[in-house]
Amino acid sequence: MEDNNLTQRIPRIGQNGGIDAGKLTLALDWEIARKKKKNILREVIKHIQNGWPKKIINAEVKPYYLCRLQLSVENGCVMRGHKVVIPGSLRHRILTELHTSHMGIVKTKAEARSRCWFPGLDDALENMISSCEVCMQLRPTPPRTPVCPWEYPPQPFYRVHLDFLGPLNGRMYLVLVDAYSKWLEVYEMASTTTSAVIERMYEYMSRYGLPHTVVTDNGTNFCSQEFLNFCALNGISHITSPAYHPASNGQAEAYVKIVKRGIKTCLLSSTNARENKLRLYKYVFDYRNSVHSTTGMSPAQLVFGRKLRSRLDLMNPRSPPSPSSASLTDYVLSKQCTQSKTKGGKVRNFELGQVIMYKKYLVNNKYTWCKGVILKRIGKNVYIVKDFKSSIQLKRHSEQLFSCKTKCGASQTWADDLSGSIAPTVASPATGMMSSPCDDSSGIGPHTHDEESATEEREEESGRTGISSACDNQPNRESPEPSHVTVTRGVRRPAQSEDSEEGDLFFEAEEASLEPQNIREPRFPKRNRPRVNYRQFY
Repeated sequence: MEDNNLTQRIPRIGQNGGIDAGKLTLALDWEIARKKKKNILREVIKHIQNGWPKKIINAEVKPYYLCRLQLSVENGCVMRGHKVVIPGSLRHRILTELHTSHMGIVKTKAEARSRCWFPGLDDALENMISSCEVCMQLRPTPPRTPVCPWEYPPQPFYRVHLDFLGPLNGRMYLVLVDAYSKWLEVYEMASTTTSAVIERMYEYMSRYGLPHTVVTDNGTNFCSQEFLNFCALNGISHITSPAYHPASNGQAEAYVKIVKRGIKTCLLSSTNARENKLRLYKYVFDYRNSVHSTTGMSPAQLVFGRKLRSRLDLMNPRSPPSPSSASLTDYVLSKQCTQSKTKGGKVRNFELGQVIMYKKYLVNNKYTWCKGVILKRIGKNVYIVKDFKSSIQLKRHSEQLFSCKTKCGASQTWADDLSGSIAPTVASPATGMMSSPCDDSSGIGPHTHDEESATEEREEESGRTGISSACDNQPNRESPEPSHVTVTRGVRRPAQSEDSEEGDLFFEAEEASLEPQNIREPRFPKRNRPRVNYRQFY
C-alpha cells in the first residue's frame, strides 16, 4: 500500500518541481530500496536490535560483525557512526554519483568515506574509476621503466646505430655509431633519400666491413623496400625502435646530441665554410681519441689497439703501450648495471592476451588512448599490440601501455592470433592506411610513416633480457688506465686545451723545432721521460 502511494507521488513531483517524471530522484530511489531491502541488511538490523551472536557463519554478514560496535539503526536505515550504510541495490548509483565530475581515486575515496559505507567500498571505487572511458582517455603517460641496456656486442662494428641530425645551419647529417667501440662517423648529406643513405652505408662498409645488425628509427628512408633489400642482400639484420619512442635507439640519440654540440662549437669559432668543415673533422678526431666513460678506453684503442697520434704526442714521442682489454665485456656490464640502478624506474610486464590501453598517435605527436590486447612480446619492453576495433597490429613500448581493468569478452576472440603465427598489418598513425610486410613500395617521402610490420623485428632484441639478471654477479673491476694519462698522487692530469692559439686549424701545424733546451736531469731515477716546459706550448 505504501509503495502504491509512493509511485502515485512521482508524476506530481515532476509537475510541480520541474523534474522529468520518467527519472526517479535519489531520494525516491532510496525510499524504494528501503522498502525492498535484502535479507542481509534485515539480518544485520535484527542483530543490531537483539544483539550479535558470538560467531557469524554467513560470510556476507561478517564485515558488519567486525564493525558491530559502530552500527546503529535510525529511521529504518543502518548507520555506521555518522555514515549511511548503502544497500546493494543503490551502490552502483551512489558510485556513479560520486564520480560524476571524474575526480581521481584519492579525492573520490575521501568524499565517499565522509558520507557513506558498505563492504568493499574502496575496491569498488578503484575498479569503477580504472574502467572509466573518460578517465582512461585523459590518463597521463605511464612512469618510465628502468634503463634496459643493449647487449654488449662481441666485436667492433658488429652492431651499428644510425640516425639523422638536422636541419642544422641548413644542412643534414647522418650519424653512425659502433656499439662496441663507440666509434663515431658523421656524414654531411645533400639528400636524405634511401639511395643517399645506401651510398653512405657502402662507403662505411668499405672501411669497416659489413655490420651484423643495424638499428634505426622508423623513418621512410630506413623502412623503405629499397633499404630492406639492401640489408637482405648484405646479410644485415635490421632492427627498428617503437614508433614515437626514440629512447629505444638511445645510442644514436645520445650521439646526435654530442655531434650537434660539436657542430655548434665549430660554427661559433669558424669564419667560413671550409674552416667549419675542418673544425668538425678535428672535433670527430678528438672524440675518437678521448676516453669513453662506459668502456674506459678510447674508440681508437678498441678499433686499432692504440690511440691515434695527435699533436699532443709531440711532447712525448715514446708513448706507453695501450692497456689490455681482456675483461672489457665484464667492465662494460658492470657500468651498465650501475646506470640501470642510478636511473631508477618501474618494471612493468604484460601477459599474452591481456587487455591494455595503448597510445595511438595522430598528427603533430598528438595521441589518444585506445583499447587493445597483447599478442606477442618481442623484447624486454616491446610488445605487439592488436587494436580491438580495427584489428591492426602495432609495436609499442611498455611506457606506451597500461593495463585496462574493463571486463570485456572480446579478448577471447584473439585465441587464433595468440596460438598461430603473426603476420601483422601495419597502419600509419597519420593516415590510417594499412600495409603488409610484402609491400613493394619504396616509401621515399616525408618522415611520417612511423609504423612498421612486426615481422621486420628480428629475434636479436630478445638477447637484451639477460643483462639485468647478470648485474648482481659482476665483479668489481677497476677501469683500465688509458694511455697518455699521467697519474700523480692518485689524481689524473687533465688533457691540455686545444684552443692554445686562436685560428689554429687541424692538419696545418707548421714544422717547428720542439727539442727541449736546458732541461734538467730527472730528479727521480724511476721517471721514464724528461720534464717538459709546458709554458712554451701555450
